[in-house]
Amino acid sequence: MERAGSLARILLLPLSWSASALAATDSAFAAGNVPTDSGHAQVLSATQVESPEPPPRGRPSASWFAGVGAPVFPQRDRFQLELARRVVTDSLVVDQPWDGSQLGFSTGLEAGYQYGWLRPAVGLEWSFWDSRSVHRSLRNQTSIERTWRLDQLVGLVGLDALIAPALLKVNGAQAPFVGFRYAQGVGRLEGMGRAWATGNGLQMHLGADVTSLGPLVVAGRLGWNALSFTSSSEWNRVLYGQDTPGDVSWNGSGIWIRLDLRMGPTAKTDTVRTLPPVRARSESDSTAPKSDSLVP
Repeated sequence: MERAGSLARILLLPLSWSASALAATDSAFAAGNVPTDSGHAQVLSATQVESPEPPPRGRPSASWFAGVGAPVFPQRDRFQLELARRVVTDSLVVDQPWDGSQLGFSTGLEAGYQYGWLRPAVGLEWSFWDSRSVHRSLRNQTSIERTWRLDQLVGLVGLDALIAPALLKVNGAQAPFVGFRYAQGVGRLEGMGRAWATGNGLQMHLGADVTSLGPLVVAGRLGWNALSFTSSSEWNRVLYGQDTPGDVSWNGSGIWIRLDLRMGPTAKTDTVRTLPPVRARSESDSTAPKSDSLVP
């Protein structure tokens, strides 16, 4: 009987070792000590991961902006052709021709409402640019200065969407975004006379929050304006030559750069810990289960 009991204990010994090994492995994982192939514990350190954190939901914002751009204005050719004809017919000498291009300026206000990654916005923008020419008559040597000026006042409604850092990361920027604005408003072209017009179009831009000073956020954007205006007034009312038929219209498109000062939330990134620090086991600790010695 004693020999039969010893033989049974010998046969059941591998099963007891397996159960002990499984229990020890479960305890190691629960304690954070993950055994490696060599049988020793591996220390898991805390990992810092950049995780984009959206701004708080439901927070309003208000901003003032100013911009400078290079507007596309093909109608400037009409003023140049009109002056060229007058040089011949009125014996004029041009001391300063019309500018071949202009810099435009803009300013305005916007109000937005930050909702997660989206920021709907409404606003008002005023943009303008002008040109100047000087010529004199050979008959009496009298100098004459001519100017034209274009003003546009439009209401804006649109949306900005924050771009995830995994898609686009800008050095020195906190939160890149892409957006659009639908514009509707009035314009005025002033030369010899004045012509009022109505127009609309789209504004598209790519921007980013550059820095923040408390609740004040400084942002910049680069965009393209595609605007067109039409008027019921004729060109004879605006041009100095008074011999150009047709209704006044113009294209107010172009590339613009804007600087925004916004009071409101901004996106940020926080570091999160993916794993807590765990205790390292010494090499002297054995990972194999211990068992009592077998005495036959």
